[in-house]
Amino acid sequence: MKKFRTLKKQLMKNIFIAFTLSFFFFSCSSDDNQNFDPGEPINLEYTQEEKDTELQWIENYVLENNLSTIATDSGLHYTVIKRGDGLTPIDEDTVIFHFKTSVAKTGEVIGESNRENNNYGIASPMASLLEGVREGFKLVNEGSEIMLIVPSYLAFGKLGSIDGSIPPETIMIYNMELNIVLKN
Repeated sequence: MKKFRTLKKQLMKNIFIAFTLSFFFFSCSSDDNQNFDPGEPINLEYTQEEKDTELQWIENYVLENNLSTIATDSGLHYTVIKRGDGLTPIDEDTVIFHFKTSVAKTGEVIGESNRENNNYGIASPMASLLEGVREGFKLVNEGSEIMLIVPSYLAFGKLGSIDGSIPPETIMIYNMELNIVLKN
């Protein structure tokens, strides 16, 4: 009787293993024998026409909202709200700043840092900032406040943010306060 129970347990174990292996084997096989075609690669580069469309939208936004901005050659629009008198950052530096980020078309605030949360702000190497924000910080020095209207090609581009909170091809507005420049 004992031998029968042992044999029965072994048989059940073998059936379970065989079932599990066949399940994995058949679930991983393809029902069709077609090769996967990834299609055309996504072009992440902006054409001049796409850039011009965004720049026209920004210019209209500036006019409609009675803003006085300066445009750089890259397409960044900015207004210096308060001029500081400290160091001006370069790509190799680390900056500590406060910010308020919003979507230009909707005004939706995506994120912000202020003195209530942290007296000095957040720290970031210049090299890890978005291209438009980095360019904006190079225009001012410590103690400055600047408003940036950043075309998507200088922000999150055709992919959007990694976490999905900012869709592709989104023009952004950044209100930045540059508090400290740490020279490296």
